[in-house]
Order: sequence, then C-alpha cells, then structure tokens
Amino acid sequence: HTENIMAMEYFTIANEEKKDEIEHANINAAPISVAVIGAGPSGLALCHALESFKFTSNREVSVTCFERSSVPGGVWQTEGSNETQMYDNLWTNGPSHSLEFHDYTFDEHFKKPVTVYMKRQDLLDYILGRVTHNCPNFFEKYVRFQSEVTNVVFNEGKQMFDIEVKDGNTGTITTHQFHKFVWACGKHGRLNIPRHTKSLLVDGGFKGRVMHSTETATFDEDVRGKRVLLIGGGFSAEDLALQAVKCGASRVFILCRSKYGGDGTYCNHWPGKKVRVYYGYSVNRVCDEGRSVECKALEIKWPISYEENTTKSLLPIRNIDTVIFCTGYHCSTEMIDKSFSKGFPDGSCSKEFNYEMPADWKMKPNNLTSLIGDIKPDVRYVDPSTVNFSYYRGVNISNPNMMILSNFGYENPLLSIDIHAHLLAQYLNGMIKVPSREEMEDEVERQFLHEMQYIHRRNYYDKNYAKAVDALGLWDAFYEGENTALGELGEDYEVLQLSVGKIAKEGNYPLQIINDKGEFTEKGENLILLDDLCDEHRTNMDPENEEKKWMTYRDYTNGDQFQSLYTGTKAQKTLGGKWLEF
Repeated sequence: HTENIMAMEYFTIANEEKKDEIEHANINAAPISVAVIGAGPSGLALCHALESFKFTSNREVSVTCFERSSVPGGVWQTEGSNETQMYDNLWTNGPSHSLEFHDYTFDEHFKKPVTVYMKRQDLLDYILGRVTHNCPNFFEKYVRFQSEVTNVVFNEGKQMFDIEVKDGNTGTITTHQFHKFVWACGKHGRLNIPRHTKSLLVDGGFKGRVMHSTETATFDEDVRGKRVLLIGGGFSAEDLALQAVKCGASRVFILCRSKYGGDGTYCNHWPGKKVRVYYGYSVNRVCDEGRSVECKALEIKWPISYEENTTKSLLPIRNIDTVIFCTGYHCSTEMIDKSFSKGFPDGSCSKEFNYEMPADWKMKPNNLTSLIGDIKPDVRYVDPSTVNFSYYRGVNISNPNMMILSNFGYENPLLSIDIHAHLLAQYLNGMIKVPSREEMEDEVERQFLHEMQYIHRRNYYDKNYAKAVDALGLWDAFYEGENTALGELGEDYEVLQLSVGKIAKEGNYPLQIINDKGEFTEKGENLILLDDLCDEHRTNMDPENEEKKWMTYRDYTNGDQFQSLYTGTKAQKTLGGKWLEF
C-alpha cells in the first residue's frame, strides 16, 4: 500500500539519523524533585512508571502528585469533588483489550475473561489495582489528596518551579519548589458548553431542563418517559442516547453539526428505533411557547468551523423535555504560567500554524494527482497531537523541565497515556536523555512533512489543497463509502497509530506497535483489529430485524475474536445478557 511505503520511508530516514543506541544520561546524576498535577489515569501512569524504574533509574527522583479531589481516578471516579467526573453507569465504548496494561494483565486482576466492553467501576478498580499491585502504599507514597495547584511559575534564577498549592480542607495556600513539573490534569478539566447555544435555549424561554453530559445525578428523572435532545455527535452523545433508552426515554434526538456525523453517530441501529440523528444542524431558537427547538442547517467551513446553510429549510424538533450538551470539555490550564500555553495540545484537532514549505517539496502521486495536479501548499493549520513545535512527546521544547501527559486525540486512551508515561519517566530519571531543542524541532518537522503526504492530513493543514479537493465534490460519496479516490476512512487513524508507535519505540515500551521500518508489527495489527471489530459492532447490525430490535452495539456475539495482546486470553463470547437490562 502507498501508505505503508510512505511510513517505511519516513521511519527508515528517522532511524538512519538516530544513533544506534539510545543515549543515556550520566549515571548517578544529581537527584531531582518532580511535581505532578492530577491523580487521574495520566498522573497515576507516570508515578507508576517511575516506581517501576526505581531500581534501574540513573538518578534519585522524588515525586509529589497533587490531586484536588479526595480520591484517585480522575474522570473515571463518581466520588470526590471533580466537576467532570463520570456517571456511575458508564461503560467503555472501545475494546477492553486495548485498555489492558503490559505489567498487570486482566488475567492477574479479574481472574477470568473480560467482556468486550467494560463497566466504569471495573475499569477504575483495574487502574487502581495496577498501581498498588507491587506497591501497596502507592497513594501514601506519591499522592497528596485535596491539594489543588493554583499557580505554577518557573523561577529562572533558581531554575526551579514555584508551585502554589491550596489545601482543600483548610484553604491554606503554601508554596513549594520542584526541579520538574508535569501537567497531567487530562482534557476533561472544565465543562465545555457553547455559550451562544445555551443562551438561545435559556434566554429563549425553553421550559425544560438544560444540562451537561456530566450532570447525571438525576439522569433517570430527567429522561424517563421524556423526549430528550442531545447536542453533539461524539461518544458521550452515543453513550447517553443508549443510557436514556435504558432509563425509559420515549424518544431521543441527536443534533450533530457535521453532515458527515461524529464519532458517536455511526451506529446503524438504535434499540427500539428510539434514537434519531440529525446531521448538519444546530440550535436556531426556541419555539412552541418554550416546548420545542427549531434548528438551522449548517455547512462545513474549512478547516473545522460551520456557517448557516440557508438553502435548507429550518428543522423543528417538537415537545422536548430535556436538552443535554454532549459538547466535551476544556483543559484546566489556568494554573500554569502563560509562557507554557503556546502550542498547548488542549485536545483540539486543529491549531493555527503558518509554515513555509521547502521550495522543492512535492506530494507523492496518489489517487487525486491526475485530478488536481500539483497544488502549491499554503499551510495554515496542524494537528497538535502529532505535530507540535512547542511540545515534543509531551516535553516543552523551550523549557524541557516542563512536561505534559494526557491523551490528546490518540486512539486507545489508556495505552497511549501509558506509552507516553513510560517515555517521560525515563526522561525524568535519566535513563534516556532528553533530545536537544534542535533534535526535537527536526523530528517534529519530519513528522509534519510525512503527514503532508496523506490526503486527509494535508486537507486539514493546507488551504490551497483543501480548496482544490473540495472543488471535486467527492466528500459526500466518500462518506457514503461510494468513492475511494479520497483514500480510506482509516487514514487518520493510521497516522495516529504510527505516531504513538514511534513514541513506544523511542521509550522501549514492552508493546511494540511498529518495527524499525515503520511497519505495523503483529501486535500493532492486532491492536488495529480490535478497533475494527468494534466498528463492525456499530455498523453490521440489522435495523430491520424485529427479533433483535432491543440490541445495542455492546450486545456482541463474537467475543472469541477479541483477545489479550499480552496473554492471548479471549474475551467472553457474549455479554451474558441484554445490555439494556444491566
């Protein structure tokens, strides 16, 4: 495949320029202190990695993890005081085996095969069980609970971070100094509720309940026997739509801005046909004396924005009782110095970026070459998950003492977090030397030029190319699966997996996703297969089968096709009952 050839060329060049062996820092280097913000999956993964390396570390590392809540687990918790914690009945939306840890397998923890999709509480218990398995006093050793970091500033004179911490019990603020600082708050820091849309509802006199997807304390009461409107097309919309049906909602509507849908709108069957998705619409106003919501059609404006499509009629959605914003979150970055904010990968998939391409650069021939020829690049945006000239592998390029750790845009969130944590821990303890600024910038640029060879990535980044591609009028047919000139739907997924595979390789992570040539290993292919099988659960259901009208994508029957990447243990054959009745 063209994509495989491109990947092989990229990684071959990278390996030739890299030294044969990973350069190590001086043994017995001076001890350092590290502050970590957040005891969610990211913060726990980093502390666990440092604990695992304590006997092979090249320097002594003292770690303090500050957590504002009273319990660990971050967004996966339902207790404590986190604004964005999950609701108790959450299930995972991806394959369980992509969430498994290399050093603490499902066999060790659960002692039996797991289901393909996992309950929130089971996954939380697994995350916490991993860190305490070989370190029973892990939380006493690493975490300070009810300790909110309110300000982080780098002291140039002392080359230390001054970190202000507020005690959640007393309100007392104290200042501490650390050599290194790791932001691990995650991308679920603050609720993201579009102000204009909320104003249209509230100020427009909507009579029903308006809430965010995390406000689920009274969810059963808010949806049972009611007509529910979900705003947003991501996984939270998919999950809450299913939860609403489970709780007895009479009808559920999903309002998705993109006419091509979002991550959570691909199901071709919803239980009882109670869910309907409207593609390419947003709220316009409240009508019918506060009981209905009128929606306007939208069209996509490059790269990722929307404007009203006045050629389409307005859409009324009648008699709505509850509106739920499934519109995601913002990162909590207000505590860090503004000097670290530039290029911060806050979970968005597009950042403004003006870049002068090399004069001799050309895109390699692909399916569109004969249709649009060679287009002069006009780069305006990048995806900060993979191309970031401010942060390299989570390391701040201007000041490598500052690091960030979270899952920004990658598939398989726990795995990508753990892979990053594995590398950052070795940067911190001296087992792997942090690359120089020049080396980091060169690698980021190499990654960017590599991604510019992919049709979809270049379409995100390059204004001229996007205009030429859009003029072909192929996108509708592409998303309907009727035209392959634009490549494959999985192209972006492949780029992300290759990127995280490169990080795994740099950090000697036990699960190697790619080989030295940049090709997927057998394990890497198996990881992709797990996600493909879950996609099939959403798209291969028969919406016309009356006997199975109760089914959700979690009511799988092919569990024996899912197996551990580490032990080979297969998942449970079926869920063991109807998901709607769990």
